[in-house]
Amino acid sequence: MEWYAVGFILIAALLVLIFLGLPVAAALGGVSLIILIATAGVDHTTFVVGKELLSYWSNYDFLSIPLFVYMGYLLFA
Repeated sequence: MEWYAVGFILIAALLVLIFLGLPVAAALGGVSLIILIATAGVDHTTFVVGKELLSYWSNYDFLSIPLFVYMGYLLFA
């Protein structure tokens, strides 16, 4: 499958999911995961997603963002 065909399918599926009322983040993540599985295979997709999640979770700079939101929730609840 050519790259532009994958791009058109990705954009069309994304727009359909957004117009159906799915949040943008969930629509982007779901469609991207499905396209990655279709183009690269399940083994490669599992490796890439696992590696990226681990590298994101081990970055302590990004840990301050959800903790700051949680602190605001605790202060104003």
